[in-house]
Amino acid sequence: MREPDPDPDPEPDPEPDPAALARGLRTALHSFLDAAGSRRVLPAVFHVGRPGGRPEQRWAVVDDSAYDVAFRADLVARGLDALALEDPCPWLTRGGDLVPAEVDRVWHRAARLAYGRLGLTMPGFFVVTRRGWLNLAADDPAPVIPRRRRRTRPAR
Repeated sequence: MREPDPDPDPEPDPEPDPAALARGLRTALHSFLDAAGSRRVLPAVFHVGRPGGRPEQRWAVVDDSAYDVAFRADLVARGLDALALEDPCPWLTRGGDLVPAEVDRVWHRAARLAYGRLGLTMPGFFVVTRRGWLNLAADDPAPVIPRRRRRTRPAR
């Protein structure tokens, strides 16, 4: 016979640290800019895990317009299962303006389905472009535009 759990009602996990999430998104933005270089056309890439984290803390898949929401949700669930992190964060990197686009909405719906299916709480759904990021899961998805990076020049 199984012993009863000594603490049947453990305290819920604390909310993810917003400052740490912003730092991670800033690092993800810089990585995206470095990888994009001067290319004009950039594919949409869905990521889940730790923004700005080590490669083993992130999982990504390139978007394909042939994917439907159910297949995207299966991909998100696969990424979440592969990582097994606490508080994994979903984000999408893409080219274009920092306004919600159809590809953002489709991946957001897929992420909500996958997180719900796995009983996880989604900390937000972030869209990262060259200019900054926005949280589609927020009531008012206002863009966050960080200060421009300055290239350091060696002293003469």
